[in-house]
Amino acid sequence: VIDLSNCMGLGREGVTAVAAIIERLRDFDALSLRACDEVGDESVPPLALLLATNRSLRALDIRACLALSDAGAGALAGALKGNATLTSLRLGQCPRLTDRALRDLGTALRHTSTLAVLDVSGLPRVTVRGIAKIARAVRGHPSLLRLDLSGCFAATDASASALAASLRRNHALRELALNHWPNLTGKGALALQAAVTARLEPLRLEAAGTEGVSDAQRADLRLALTIKGGELVDAEAGAAGGAWASGDEEDVPWADAESDSVSDEGHGHRGAPGLAGAAGEGHAGEA
Repeated sequence: VIDLSNCMGLGREGVTAVAAIIERLRDFDALSLRACDEVGDESVPPLALLLATNRSLRALDIRACLALSDAGAGALAGALKGNATLTSLRLGQCPRLTDRALRDLGTALRHTSTLAVLDVSGLPRVTVRGIAKIARAVRGHPSLLRLDLSGCFAATDASASALAASLRRNHALRELALNHWPNLTGKGALALQAAVTARLEPLRLEAAGTEGVSDAQRADLRLALTIKGGELVDAEAGAAGGAWASGDEEDVPWADAESDSVSDEGHGHRGAPGLAGAAGEGHAGEA
């Protein structure tokens, strides 16, 4: 694990040097550049090359890189198409990312069968269209265990309905984080409830900060989840939304990405290697 989180001034030259070192390491599996203020689009080429050629990297965390835009995210998504080892990609809290980035990531998802954790939380410029792209890509995805869309404030009931349609056809997903969706109402909650009811697999749904859903509707959704062996987490203390909003996380969260709800003991589902607690991190059709 190489943790370079919060390295101010680490730009393209630094990332290029780090990538070169990683290429010589045989047992390397995780890299964090979280909250590096100068890691942006110009720093992406060496990272994209790493994704395309390295066969040991399993987790890449570039959350809160404020200089990263759609162009950089698109380049990473392009490299992800040919990658067969990455299990965790975290791009949350990059405020310049828009629907275009989610479109490119959605396309990449269709070409990868190893990714288990995708974090695109805290993206204020993402709209219903971008969430729809990700939702469509999730349908039938064989390995994705956790999807975090918390803090995508423009999400609506239509976004929830798109994700619900995908849940009906996805048998791998075990955790879905929709914290801080202020426009979610009972209509979206009902769509999610129907999908959960039709699904055989358990689901841990995080939905803190969704005040548009009534207590009665929340109780019905909780019951539907519980019956299938899942749970509803709608309190800030247990929700991922609190983590991305505050930044209060463990030092190397990307290295423990599989929670109890997707553990071998919990549901007999084997998680991806090296993923052991995404929930601990506080852990929709084509438009």
